[in-house]
Amino acid sequence: LRLPNRRIYVVTTAALPWKTGTAVNPLLRAAYLSRRAKAVNEKSAAVVKEFSHDANDNTTTVHYNTTQQWVTLFIPWLELVEDRIELYGSENKFDTMQEQESYIRDWLRKEANMAEEADPIDGLRILFYPARYHSGMNSIFAMGDIICALRNQTDNNLSDAVCILEEPEHLNWYRAPGEGWTKVFNYVVGVVHTNYIEYASTQFHGLWTAPAIQVMSSAMIRAYCHKVIKLSGVLQTYAPEKEVVENVHGVREDFIKEGRRRATKSSERPPSSPSLNDEAEGQVYFIGKILWAKGFDNLLELEDFYHECTGKYFSIDIYGGGPDQEEIKRAFHGRRNGNQTK
Repeated sequence: LRLPNRRIYVVTTAALPWKTGTAVNPLLRAAYLSRRAKAVNEKSAAVVKEFSHDANDNTTTVHYNTTQQWVTLFIPWLELVEDRIELYGSENKFDTMQEQESYIRDWLRKEANMAEEADPIDGLRILFYPARYHSGMNSIFAMGDIICALRNQTDNNLSDAVCILEEPEHLNWYRAPGEGWTKVFNYVVGVVHTNYIEYASTQFHGLWTAPAIQVMSSAMIRAYCHKVIKLSGVLQTYAPEKEVVENVHGVREDFIKEGRRRATKSSERPPSSPSLNDEAEGQVYFIGKILWAKGFDNLLELEDFYHECTGKYFSIDIYGGGPDQEEIKRAFHGRRNGNQTK
């Protein structure tokens, strides 16, 4: 990735305005890679546009082409308008890919403060592949060969490029026949986000679907990745000789600011020895998608245990949204009305 003149393709399974991890994190990763790749190529003079020679003082000036787009984000375009309305809302149904691209660039510019990377000319390049939304699985799947769709939209030589597959198992479960990723790209890195085995095991059919997903995911990742990055050690083993555990997402500045604010607030309080009987107002919070599969059932068990020890429930602020939000809210409010969900 540090080599000059290296093109990078980031392929993922979701896109804004769906505020899910596989939409936001790959977008930010691609934007930061775009910034880094541009700096590498400008520094190495690998993108020479022209030479000009001054005969008077016998000097040669090198001019750099700064409009190269080194990083491409390849995201799903939901072909059915009803899919877009269901997932993005009626206010973001997007009649064209260009409208959705404009929304993404606007978010990158305003929310991520990456105006240069959001520029459509010399910033991040955004392309789409056709896809459909499966509401039962709460997932997006490609309609056709993703690699073929990419080839049809770029003139670049992919054999010298690096490909980052966000959720490589998901991208290949229903893969169309065609060339494999490792045959097309110089190097393929898979970033594994989701514990699909845990999700499957919470369903009534999990007894047989969870082992099947485990075997199939391992096969897909082993076949189509040179290197595998797992975001957490709790994820299954896919290919021990290829994988590492690393939080390559990092932490958004908004969360760091909130942590500093809470730390400052805590330091202003008089020192005390905490105990189970002390109130823990504002000290516990959850940020994420509100699904039972995220572990809310375990959290409720901890609430019950805490209640057995202290006679009361600890407070927790929950930030996020999701299909199980109302059901989870009722479950928590049934234990303590003081708990807040936002």
